[in-house]
Formats: sequence, C-alpha cells, structure tokens
Amino acid sequence: MQVWNDAQKDGRIAVRRSVEQSLIDLQIDYLDICYVHWPVPKYFIETYRELMLLRTEKKIRFIGISNFNKLDYEELLSANIPSFIPPLINQFEVSPLMYRSNMIQYFQEEKGILIAASKALNRGSSSTLQVIQDIARSNSVSPAQVLLRWSYQKKFIVLSKTSNLLRMRENRDILGFCLSNEEIQQLDYITTSNDIRIREELEVKRKSC
Repeated sequence: MQVWNDAQKDGRIAVRRSVEQSLIDLQIDYLDICYVHWPVPKYFIETYRELMLLRTEKKIRFIGISNFNKLDYEELLSANIPSFIPPLINQFEVSPLMYRSNMIQYFQEEKGILIAASKALNRGSSSTLQVIQDIARSNSVSPAQVLLRWSYQKKFIVLSKTSNLLRMRENRDILGFCLSNEEIQQLDYITTSNDIRIREELEVKRKSC
C-alpha cells in the first residue's frame, strides 16, 4: 500500500485515514508494508512519523519508502525522530537502463535497506538494445530474462507485471542460467549520465505533484 502525495499534503490525519481505509477495503487487520510513495517536500517527514505510530499500533508491520534518493533519506534522518525505525525497502526505478550505482550502494550497502526495482523490465525499449539482445542470444534466453537475472544477481527485489501467461512463465524462469561478470558490467554501463539527469529532473517534478 502506498501513501500518495495528496494524502501527505493533507496532513497526518489524512495519512492515517488512507491506511485505515485500506484495511477496511481489504478486510484485514494490518498491512505487511506501507510505503511513502514520494518524499514530498515539507510533508514526507510527518508522513513517516505517522506510519511509525501506525506500526506501533500494529496496523503496519514494516515501513517502506519509494523514490527516495540519498539527500531525501538524509533529511529524514536529520529530523531525529525519537526511536526511529528504518524503512525495510526503498522502491525506485532500477534496470540496466536506469542504474544509479552510487544510490544503490548507499541504500543497499551503507544503510542495509533492501532495493525494490520498479520498471525492472523496461520492455518497450530495452529489448531493442543490441547489447541485451547479444547477451540473451548467448545464454539462449529472452531479453526480459536477461534484465530480470541482472536484478536477481544484484540482490534486488524485482517488481514486474504482465497479463500475458507466457510472459509470466518466462519471467519466473531465470534460475537456469547465470550472467558472467563481463555481461553484468556490459549491462551496468548502458545507463548514461544524461539518462540519470533526465530521470532526476522528472523525480523533482513528481515529488511536488
């Protein structure tokens, strides 16, 4: 479950209401995890405080964050929230077409926060890249399987969805091959500095929507 931007801007009562309404709609007693969907400036810290309170009330088991970069998380830490509970997961766009290694290292290695890779497939554009096609061909798998295996080997939680049954089966079948270190490096180097700049500019806009 995500706490959306509009609920954050309406304050902690609205954040609580959105969580409690989800519990009613789903007919459950608690959520396994609830995410702060975007670090909305001036609001996300209070949103996080409310989620911590809901966790103490056992309405949430774990707190997650989405689309937080290092500066956003450092701002959250600097708020010095009493008895701070770190998030379990940070969910943001990760794939060979959007790989921010410094950001990954900060959350995954320095802070011990799991990474959930949204848009892990980027199916529309990634499958046409020659390097991905070549790696897929050499392993006798599909381009989508290459992307998912890359995320798996980097220990990301992979988020992918499809309504196509054959693709569902294909997406699950990634344990029968392993990408070499050279292939991993080739995939790591697809993302350019310009790709990152464009993505970060988009994130700034979405945080304020």
